[in-house]
Amino acid sequence: MPRVRNIGGIGAGPIPVYVWIPPTFSPIHKVEILSGTTTTDITDIMIRGEFIDGVTETIGSFSFQIDNSAETYTNLFNTYDQVKLYYDYGTTASTQRFTGLIERVSKKEHTLILSGRGTAAKFSGKNVTYAATNTARSTILSEIIAKYFSSELTTNNLETDSGTATVSYSDKPWQEVVEELCQASGFDAYVDKDSDFNYFEAGSRLNITEAAVHEFNLISVGDFSPDASNIFNKVKVYGKEIGGFPILATASDTSSQSTYGVKELRIDDSNIITFDQAQVRADYELSLLKDPPTVGEVTSLSLPTILPGERIRISDPQNGLNPQYYPIQKFMHTFSNDAPPMTTLTIKKERNTIPNILKKRIKFESDITVSNNPNELDYSYIEDFETSSGTLTKVLFRNGTLISDGTGTGTWNSGAIILQVIPTTFSLSILDTADSKSIIVKISFDGGITFKPLITNGIGQDITFSTNTKSIIIEITLISSIAEVSTLGILYK
Repeated sequence: MPRVRNIGGIGAGPIPVYVWIPPTFSPIHKVEILSGTTTTDITDIMIRGEFIDGVTETIGSFSFQIDNSAETYTNLFNTYDQVKLYYDYGTTASTQRFTGLIERVSKKEHTLILSGRGTAAKFSGKNVTYAATNTARSTILSEIIAKYFSSELTTNNLETDSGTATVSYSDKPWQEVVEELCQASGFDAYVDKDSDFNYFEAGSRLNITEAAVHEFNLISVGDFSPDASNIFNKVKVYGKEIGGFPILATASDTSSQSTYGVKELRIDDSNIITFDQAQVRADYELSLLKDPPTVGEVTSLSLPTILPGERIRISDPQNGLNPQYYPIQKFMHTFSNDAPPMTTLTIKKERNTIPNILKKRIKFESDITVSNNPNELDYSYIEDFETSSGTLTKVLFRNGTLISDGTGTGTWNSGAIILQVIPTTFSLSILDTADSKSIIVKISFDGGITFKPLITNGIGQDITFSTNTKSIIIEITLISSIAEVSTLGILYK
């Protein structure tokens, strides 16, 4: 919207005025179905239809009903036939905006109902295995595409993301990989009509043609308000288990908790293999979820040129929508014999409806790992003895196990371990392979001057302590020559 300066404004300065100049021509659309070598234009026989597209979590979809009173199309269309939507301003619809694949053909009275999803659906269910260390997220995506989808996906619009990640995916759905990397990077992604993978900074793409403007083409504004149902202000991330102990990190926001109460979210992801990964994930999820997002839908007369992830100008001051660019999470084009073509825009993110909650719950139950955290602690420290560390006296590391060197009672002193927070509660366990009664575990909060026993003769001890430091030292004593410890795990908060 061009901004016009009003030098005669009231008060100390001019009043900002925004004027949107609409397109000169009216919108026009065309829908074609490619079945084998036959292309059928169904625009004039479509009774009603909708096309949905969006970024990251949204895979494009469509559903439309066509007249089949003469039974002309009864056996013409099949699953995986290609659907193309062309949408323009002018006299001819020549610009393709969407490509989909029919997944279901059903009959209703004298009509056919054709439904399906965008081409991204072909790739979303593919599981991938991939690992990388300190690698640019855009590189991770391009390498996975090259490995698994080189003949199907192009990467002409995969923009460079300088942020790095360390990942280890084992048989993980491709769609989850995309969502995870987008969440961590602040980028959006989608597969376009030409099966090109788009990856770009969220909010960086503007649509300078379209707008939804009050008293012009805006039809309705629905439930556009902060949505507290989406708030989580304490996030726990459980990663891979090491020796039976979970990698665990927590992020909390006390300000949000005081306003909305404590609302916890648990994330289980066995592809997280380091504490740093877990903490970064927890911090990022918290940053997204601690405040209520602005959620809503805006419906206007058709906006043919909009593409996924674009920001679009919206103006409806009476409903709190000041004229500016708004990020669009997804959009839906609707066509009907009873009404003009319309476009519904979802602003920022979907409302947390019951289907969305169930979807997240199902994913949680499929990913969940059995974690030994009955006291609901927030962080973990794990020593797996795979690499030499600390001070060894008459003990040694062998094949990931702390063992006696056979010359008598021996000790392992961890040296200073810096925890994430000043601890108030501890739960410590060891995974031993022989003679647990000959193992003593002690902890020091004063740099090794004094130690308190945590495990003596294989029995855990309850201890109370007051400390103002994040630094601790663990000491393990092996009394017998056959005592062994393969993993030491601490949960704390």
